[in-house]
Amino acid sequence: MAQNNEILNRIMGNPQIEGSSEEQLAAASTPATAPTPIPIREDEATPKVRIVTARYKIYLVLSLLLLCFLGLDLLPKQTDKQRQTHSLYVSSQQSLVQIQQDTIEAEKKKTYLSEIIEHADMVQECLNQESAQACSRIPENWNKDLSVAVSFLQLNSLQSNKMLIDEQKVLYNLNDYLIRDQFILDASARNGEIERIEIWDPTPIPNQPYFYTAPVDLVIQFPNVDNLRGFVHNVERKLVPDSANRILYKIQEISYDIIASQEPQTTNISMIAYYYHDPKFEDLNVSQSEEDENEIVPTNEAEAE
Repeated sequence: MAQNNEILNRIMGNPQIEGSSEEQLAAASTPATAPTPIPIREDEATPKVRIVTARYKIYLVLSLLLLCFLGLDLLPKQTDKQRQTHSLYVSSQQSLVQIQQDTIEAEKKKTYLSEIIEHADMVQECLNQESAQACSRIPENWNKDLSVAVSFLQLNSLQSNKMLIDEQKVLYNLNDYLIRDQFILDASARNGEIERIEIWDPTPIPNQPYFYTAPVDLVIQFPNVDNLRGFVHNVERKLVPDSANRILYKIQEISYDIIASQEPQTTNISMIAYYYHDPKFEDLNVSQSEEDENEIVPTNEAEAE
């Protein structure tokens, strides 16, 4: 029996167990134990792991330092740049809106001034002749307010090549038009007698290129207060028929004794004359005047030669 078991074990490839049959049976019934692993010495693997871990820690610290540097240096700059960009965008949008509003307003003013020029004769007839028919034909969008139209039509140039302003034009405007009593209808009647006219040097209007003011002081003797009112009405509400001799005035002060309103008295009136003047046109006129003065007129002797 023992021989048969031994033969069977050899055939099956089982290891042979020496000893008695009882010992063999006990050994066969005992489960095989797992092979014992060969221990690896700690000093062979641990240094490599520690070195790799230390490298990753160094890389992590360097990365954190780099991020901190970038955050402290670039982030504020980027934030300021974004803030400036946003401010610039908001400012640009506001400027764009303002430009659009100014454009719309300029178009309205352009249309209004075009209407004033187109209806200039009608405005003159409405004011000077007090024609109700002419006044009714004035555009409705004016709201029957002719102050802007009158100021625009009166505004003119007082340009002069030999003086600061054309004083002869001022004298002609006052003496031949504004002092008249209803000067459009009756050229002989006058509101008063001008005793003195004093024209001061012009000064530019701030923030208004090409526009100037010139103070004009008058001393006029009026027979009564009604004549004074007539003169003031001519200054503020009348239009000189000749557009080249129109001047825009604004009365600043009137020295008048209202108690003696029905007696002749001398009145001091301070006015401001407004006008426009573009220097480039003056240069052209000066050049033209110099050419005319320097033009050589041939004599008869030169022609004969």
